[in-house]
Amino acid sequence: MVAELNIVTEWLPELMEPGSIFVLENAGEVGDQEDPYWAVLSCPECGTLGLITRRQMRGLVPVICGSSTCPAQFVIIDEQVVPRRLRAGGCRVPGHFCLPRQRIASRQLLRLQS
Repeated sequence: MVAELNIVTEWLPELMEPGSIFVLENAGEVGDQEDPYWAVLSCPECGTLGLITRRQMRGLVPVICGSSTCPAQFVIIDEQVVPRRLRAGGCRVPGHFCLPRQRIASRQLLRLQS
């Protein structure tokens, strides 16, 4: 996973690498009034593009990748990507931060690694 975000100033989605972020021109005007969409983020793990809110950009709310195959969960703190800590019973694969639907696959991966 990329550790630092790369702020891009021009909207070129095909050139956004993992960890790239583009602040919307109308940031704060779209979405929920209390927590509007603020930027487009390329997932630091897999590169999937997704909208993030102002609270996610400030590190108040965790970001979860929107891809059905990527387990990335993290918070943004001072343009740094900080992996989210697991709760009890979470994934035990080093470096992974799995969602409940991905726990079975990660258990299978653990068996393969042993």
